[in-house]
Formats: sequence, structure tokens, C-alpha cells
Amino acid sequence: AASHDAEATYGRDAHPHFRLPAYPWQNNDSILQISPEALSTCDNANGPHPLLGTQIRNGDLGWEHHLDTGLVPFLADHRIAGKPIMPGTGFMEMALSAAATHLATREVELRDLDFVQALELHDDACQTVATRIDLETGTVEISSHPRLTDDEPQTHARARFARIPSDHPARREAPPRQEPDDASVRDEIYRLAEKFGLNYGPAFQRVVACREIGDDIIEIELSPPAAGEAQAEAIADEASRFILHPVDFDACFHGLNVIYDRLVFGETKHAYVPVRVGCLRIFAPGRRIDRARIHLASYNTRAARADFELFAADGTLIALAEDVRFRASSLVHRLSLAQAAYHIDQTIHPLPDPAHVSAAPGLDLILGTLEPGDVPSTDAERHEENRLLLEMAARRIAFDVASAIAADDRIIDLG
Repeated sequence: AASHDAEATYGRDAHPHFRLPAYPWQNNDSILQISPEALSTCDNANGPHPLLGTQIRNGDLGWEHHLDTGLVPFLADHRIAGKPIMPGTGFMEMALSAAATHLATREVELRDLDFVQALELHDDACQTVATRIDLETGTVEISSHPRLTDDEPQTHARARFARIPSDHPARREAPPRQEPDDASVRDEIYRLAEKFGLNYGPAFQRVVACREIGDDIIEIELSPPAAGEAQAEAIADEASRFILHPVDFDACFHGLNVIYDRLVFGETKHAYVPVRVGCLRIFAPGRRIDRARIHLASYNTRAARADFELFAADGTLIALAEDVRFRASSLVHRLSLAQAAYHIDQTIHPLPDPAHVSAAPGLDLILGTLEPGDVPSTDAERHEENRLLLEMAARRIAFDVASAIAADDRIIDLG
């Protein structure tokens, strides 16, 4: 090793040496205590809950989160009549997580859960969703308003909460898993859902088997949440953050689609939408649902009522949902009178491509998709069709003119 002059290299030691005392140090903790006014948005070591968000202040019984389909991508796959809608099971998870935080246990129950109003989500607009617990009434309530606005909050769900009674039995026998080799059952369930206005994306299309046992029992099986061992750790981490994963529970509702074929709805298609849950008890929080058994209590063209038993892959009972009520709602868009009558509307025509050829389909291609009877074959048929269109236009004009000059009671005095 080469020798060197430490003083020339580092300079002269300007600090004198002190002899330390021989007795032990008297240690004192110097920790900055968090005041009641301090926000806890940056004080959560595990990060905010994906749906519930972050507790606004430590010890405060309020949570807040900003939600849209970009921040929580799987919500974009839950569409009703083509619009992304927060699933009712998402509100259940938010209420469960808030109650679990307050009660310091994840084995909780919700009672008399009412879905007051749907929450529509957007790609380019964020909703501020607030969850608050009222200790006087023992309830949890979820509301929202558009972010960065002063709009009045809209209530979406409210429920009572408590710890699960210790004497409640939590034993149920899980249905055997008998997943079919083909996807015919899955395709039929989601074909019916699409027909009735329930547009589920890949994240929510989880049912792979559905068996009807008599008239009042339906057993379903769900596909794994994701494929590949590389995603196993991410899946386990996501499951641990949810008490009852909203995608899993919502997929269990899809088993009710099979009873659509038992009912005669007529021309108006009505889909079952959850509106109330009598009781939801959690026995194995953080587990993913693998199978479910549905007990149908009653159903008709207006409403349905059922109980749900939810099981993990090893047969463990995850949760019981009792007295779940659904209302038959028309989700399929129907034409209004103005749209059904002869009217003038705007259409969008594609611009031509660089070769100056229109991207719109040609007339021959359009006519090729029609049935032979859809195209007028003679001049007489064409004239009759034009006459009907002119007559409808004349009737519409007469109606508009009469409505403009009529009194409030829509009566025209010709005397």
C-alpha cells in the first residue's frame, strides 16, 4: 500500500477530542405527534383501498376517493345499456371495508343495504366518492359528486353494519366443480345478458358453468381471475386488499340470467338489477370466489329474490348473502315517438382515404345484406313507399303546427 500524508490530504483536524461520560445514555424519543387536523392521505403504508380510497383524517370515520374507468380499469367492463356503471358489489365492498376499519375486524356483516341510485363512470371525468360512518345510527353511507365542482352529492348506497354474531353457523357444503369442456353455457349466459342490455366486458365474463337443480337452485362456477403463474403474486395481493372482490360477487349474479328463458317479457326486455341486500356476512375475507350456489326464493317479470352461498376453491365458505332483491328494469334503448316518426336527423359520413375512395360501403354491398322482399321491385311499390313517407311527413308538420298554436290544454278553438 502506498503511504500518504493524511494531514496534507484531508487537512488538519479542527475538532478537539472529547472523553465520553462513563454512565449509560439517557435516551428520549422525539416523535412528531400527528394533530387531529392533519390529513392522512399520505400516511397509509399499504396505499389507499382501490375503491374506498383513504381515510380523510386519522380517527375520522370518513373516506374519499376519485374514481373513473382509467384509475380502476376493470370498472370499464361493467356496462349497462352501453354505459360504465359502478357495480352494486363495488358499493358492498366499500361499505364492508369502512366497517372493518372501524370495528378492527374483517369478519363483519351488512344489513338492510339499499342501492339508492346508480353511479355512472367516465373515461375523461372523475367522480369524488365519499364514504361516511354514522355512529349514532350504526350506518354507512356512500355518495358522490363530480370532481372539482360544487354539485350536490348524490347518495348511492346505505347500510347498517356490525360484527358477525359468534353463534351464527358458518357451515355450508360447497357444490362440486364440474367445469364443462365447451363454452356453450358461458356463451348462452352472456348472449342473454347482451340481449337484455347488460354489456359485460372480459373482466366480468367469469361464469364457465351453470347448472339448474330443480326450479329453485342454481350452481355456478367461475373462471380464475387471471392466467399464468407470473400473475399469481399480483392476484393474491389484489385479493388481500378486497374483503369481497366485487368482480367475483357480481359474476355470481350472472347465474340469474338462465331464468330469463323461463319468463315471457314480451317486446320490452327487462334485466334484473340488484336493489337491496337483506344481510351479507363475511366469514373468509380476502378470498377469491370459485363457486356459488343460488337459492331462488321467488321470481317473475317484475322482480326476483334469492340467497347466495359463496365458496373458495378449497370449499371454504367465504360469505352468505341473504334476501338479495332484484328489480326488472328496461335497459334496452327504445325509440321515442319523434325517432319513430318521419324526421330529419344527422349522420356522420367517413372521409375518403388518400386514394380518394370513400371508406363508406357501396350500394351493392348494402343491398346484398337485405332480404329480397326488403327492396321495392316495381315502380308501383316505389311510388307507394314515397306516398307513405310524404303522408307521414305531412302529418308530422300538421301536428307541430297545431301544437304551436294550441292552448295549454292542447285544444284548438276553430269557432
